[in-house]
Amino acid sequence: MIATIATIAGILGTSLPASASHDRPYHDQSDMIDDESSSNRATFINDPGPGNLLSWADILQDQAFYERWGMPAEFFQHAVAVRIVVPQSTPWASCAGPQRPALTLCADHRVITSPDHTVGRTFGADTALDVFYWNGFWIARACGNFVTDNADAAKVSFEVIGAPPRIEADQPTPLTVRAIIRNDGPASPIEFEDVMTVRAPADCAVLPERQAFRRTLHRGETAVIDFTVTATCSEPSYHEFTFVNDLGVVTPHVADKNLANNHMEVSTTIPVFDRSDVKVDGVFTQCDNTTSVDTEFSCTLFASLLTGGPHAPALSEADLALSVPADCVATPTSALKHAGLLLGSDATVVHSSWNVVCTNRSFHPVGGAASVELKHLHVEDPNKDNNSGTSGPFVVEVFEAVDLRIDSLDLTCERAALPGEYSCLGSLAVFNAGPADQVKTVASMTLSGTSGCTSTATAPESKDMTLGTNTGGSLQTSWSVVCPPATDAVLTVDATFRNAHDEPHAVDTAASADRVVIQGGIIDVKPRSFPSAVNPGKQGSIPVAVLSTSDFDAWAEVDRTTLRFGRTGIEDSLLRCGGTAEDVNDDGLGDLVCTFDAQLTGLRCGDTVAYLTAKLNDGTLFESVGDVAVVPCKIL
Repeated sequence: MIATIATIAGILGTSLPASASHDRPYHDQSDMIDDESSSNRATFINDPGPGNLLSWADILQDQAFYERWGMPAEFFQHAVAVRIVVPQSTPWASCAGPQRPALTLCADHRVITSPDHTVGRTFGADTALDVFYWNGFWIARACGNFVTDNADAAKVSFEVIGAPPRIEADQPTPLTVRAIIRNDGPASPIEFEDVMTVRAPADCAVLPERQAFRRTLHRGETAVIDFTVTATCSEPSYHEFTFVNDLGVVTPHVADKNLANNHMEVSTTIPVFDRSDVKVDGVFTQCDNTTSVDTEFSCTLFASLLTGGPHAPALSEADLALSVPADCVATPTSALKHAGLLLGSDATVVHSSWNVVCTNRSFHPVGGAASVELKHLHVEDPNKDNNSGTSGPFVVEVFEAVDLRIDSLDLTCERAALPGEYSCLGSLAVFNAGPADQVKTVASMTLSGTSGCTSTATAPESKDMTLGTNTGGSLQTSWSVVCPPATDAVLTVDATFRNAHDEPHAVDTAASADRVVIQGGIIDVKPRSFPSAVNPGKQGSIPVAVLSTSDFDAWAEVDRTTLRFGRTGIEDSLLRCGGTAEDVNDDGLGDLVCTFDAQLTGLRCGDTVAYLTAKLNDGTLFESVGDVAVVPCKIL
C-alpha cells in the first residue's frame, strides 16, 4: 500500500449510543499510540496494543464486523494505507468500553456513532492519522475507530391515496400521493430530502410543479410524507398522471451508497369529464306539394343542431324519423342516423330524405322528429330535455283520378191550361267511371227561359250522391214556367255533375263531360196546318219548322247536320233544310224549315208528339217537341 497524507473536507456521521470519554485529549496520533491508560484504550474499537498500528490482515480478520457497520464490500477490495488530516469536527465511531485485551473488537452494543462524538473530542484539533482509506470510508490504524459516510436512504412505498373517480374539466382537483421513507443506516441520525414531481397530459396544469420535504431519521426509523397537488385539466378523456419520487441525503459529508432504492414512480389514470348541452334547435319538413295515389313523392326532414357548451365541438349523433299517415309508406321505414357530428355554438343542419307512397286521396299531414345524443368520450349532457324536437305538419295533397260523366239529359215541357204557362221535367243520368271509388258528388239542374220567362222549381234542383266505381245515379227536377202571353218561349236546362266541395281530391279526367246544356225551343210540325197529320206508313216527307224568338235565331244557331226527328228524337230522318229562312208564324222572325223522311221517323199509331234534337253551333244541345196526329190510325 502507498502511504500518503490527505486532507478530507468532512465525514458524514450517524446517530448512535452515548459517547466515550478520555482522561485527556491526545495531542496527536503518536500520543494515542504510546498511551498505556487502560481507560483511554477502552474507547478503541480495536486496540492493536501500545506502540502498534493495525495491519491490513487485522482489518480483514474483522471484515464482517466492519461491514455490519456500513463498510461496503468494495472497501475491502480497494482500500489503501494512507495518512490523512482529519478535521476535528468529523464524527467517528468509537467504543464505550470496558477494557479488553489487545486485538479484541468492541461489542456491537458498545459502539458509539453519535454525531457529537467527533475526532476533536479525542485530539482537540485537526489531526493527521494513518488509515486504511477508500472512497470516503476509512479505519484508523492506531485504534480501529472508523468513519463510514454512508446512510442508505430507502423508499419503502410510494402510492396514490384517495384518487378521485373523476375530474371535472377546468375544476381544480386535489391529488395526494403518500411516500414512506426509512433510514437503513448505518449513519444516524440523518436528514433526508424527499422530492416529488408530476408528469401530466398537455392540457393539465399541476401545481405545485415540484414539492420537497425534509425529515431527520435515526437508523431504522420511518416517516410518512403526503404530497398534495392540484390538477386542472381542460380536455375530456382518460388522463394519466405519473408521480416521480426521489429521496436523497442532505446531511453534510454523508453519502448514500445505495441509490437503487431512492427512486419510485407511480401512475394513475383518472377520467376527466366535461359538459356539453347539445340540443335540437329546430325541425322542419319539406315535401312535394301534390301527388297522386300510389305515386311516389319525396319528403325531406331538416334538423338544426347545436351545443350550448361549455365543451365544443362535441361529438354527437342524430336520428331523424319521418311520420306519415296510416295509408302511407315511407322508404326507408326506419329512422336515419347521422353519426360523427361535431357540434358547436353555430347550428349544424342535417337532413334525410324519404320516398313516400299513399293509397288514399286526401290532405296528408307529414311530420318528423329529430333527436341528438352526445357520443363524446367523458362529455355529459347537463340538460336532456332539449335533445329532441318535432316539425309541424307539411300537408301534401294526394289526388285520385275519376271520370265523372253525364250519361243523359232530357227536358220535356207541356203547355199548361193558361197561355204562356208550361210544366217542365228534367231528367239527368250520371255515372262514375272510376278509378276513384266512393266519390262524393253533386248533380244539379237549372232551367232558364227567354226574356220575360220565369221558372220555379217544384222539386230539388240538386242531389248529393256517393258513387262507387262504375256506379250511376240520377236526378229528376220539375219546374213551373211562366212566360209573357203570345211569346214563343225558348227554355234551357243546364246540368252539371261534379265532386262535392268536401271531396277536393278526386280529379275529374274528363271535366268537359260534367256539364250539359239543353235548350228547349219551339217547333211546328207541318207549319200552317192543323192538326199536324202525318202518315209514317207512306213514302213522303214531313216539314218541320224550328221557330225563332227574340233571343234565339233558329236559322243562324242550329247545326243542321245534327238534326234528328221522330218518335224519340234520335231518328236520323233529315232529308234537307231550306236554303233561306221562312217566317212561318208571321212574327217577323226568320225560321228554319227542314223536311224529314216520314217512314224514318218511327212514329206509330197513337203517338201524339214527335221529338226533335240537335246541337247549336256552340255545342249546346237543343230539344223540342211538337204535336202530331198519326194517320191513318185504327186503335183497337
